[in-house]
Amino acid sequence: MPEALDQPKTIRFGKYILADNVMSSLVRSQLAPARTLTISEFRQEHPESSRLVQVREPTCVDSFCFDSWTEDEQLSVSHLPGKEMPETSVLVVPSGRVVGRKGDVDVPGEDVRLRYSKDLSQEAACFARTIRFGRLNPRFWKRVAENSLRQRFVPPVSRCSGRMAVLNCEGSHNYFHWIAEVLPRLLTLLQSGEQADWYVADCYSRWQRTSLAALGVPLDSVIQPHATFHLEADELLVPSLQATQAIPPMAQELARGFGLQDANDDEPKRLIYIERSHSRRPVNTDEFSAWRRQHGFDDVWLEGMSLAEQITLFREAKIVLGVHGAGLTNIIHCRPGTLVVEFMPAGLDRPCYPVLSQLFNLHHVMINAPRAGRRHAIRVSIAVLDQILEKFRAPS
Repeated sequence: MPEALDQPKTIRFGKYILADNVMSSLVRSQLAPARTLTISEFRQEHPESSRLVQVREPTCVDSFCFDSWTEDEQLSVSHLPGKEMPETSVLVVPSGRVVGRKGDVDVPGEDVRLRYSKDLSQEAACFARTIRFGRLNPRFWKRVAENSLRQRFVPPVSRCSGRMAVLNCEGSHNYFHWIAEVLPRLLTLLQSGEQADWYVADCYSRWQRTSLAALGVPLDSVIQPHATFHLEADELLVPSLQATQAIPPMAQELARGFGLQDANDDEPKRLIYIERSHSRRPVNTDEFSAWRRQHGFDDVWLEGMSLAEQITLFREAKIVLGVHGAGLTNIIHCRPGTLVVEFMPAGLDRPCYPVLSQLFNLHHVMINAPRAGRRHAIRVSIAVLDQILEKFRAPS
């Protein structure tokens, strides 16, 4: 193991993590690399500056259809086309640098930054479409300002001996992005055979630490990135940012890491509803609660459960009911054919959970629920739920 790294003290404020040297880092900032390239472009232009270890060949996923209910309770069919999932690989960069909490990779010898997407303005425009009030939302302009700083300046660099793996990416603080993006990158690294001395990944939350440990990462080798993070290693290991095809095997390895064997042959029987504490709560609470009791649903609060308990719960589920949110990420542990009913607040367009259902062969239904009140509160249609249950339970 290389010599220990002297990490700065960090402070967590919600999803933000700042180091105690943030002000001096801003004063002593340096110019960012002049060009931004994708990994494929970088490999073509500078093949001698890195080494690529291929892990999985590209593969295809079949097209997927799911029921979608409109706000006025009309049934339609939505379609996810079949598509090719790109290969997974690990890029090995001598004297590479990782910048910021989002895991941007710089190659100082070539004056290049490596990113999955080169167009930050396009990313900001996409972000504007997913938030309320779009470009009028202050969060949009905060994103624009952050992108401008990232493109122009970097904090002063520190040195780290050994081989360092970059796992963090956009949204790593969020449970969905952690499970669907960060951990598949980690599995890709483990399958490549490349050994890392250090891992750049969030480790503030309990579910982050326990999942890293379950996949075999020593927690004393995890480096917590922050807003003014800039670290150079002897070699930088960069797993594929698009590691979608690694999600199913990652889910299996995560369960095994907690000592959970493969699901038995007993038919799953539990009906569960994922409760939420704050936003996106139903306004017709009494009516909806009575309906759940009538049909035998268990209300579950995932925040108070360990990862092992959540995996076991979703393995036993026959029907999963929940409002669009990070808790639905756990459907990756459901058995094939499980019914997943997702309430989508009107105005949001995020097909991430149908995509997971496509990967795991689940029966997905989306209800576009009208908003009522503040914080994306919704009104649940009991008539639609009755029709969904009747159709699901009807003999095929």
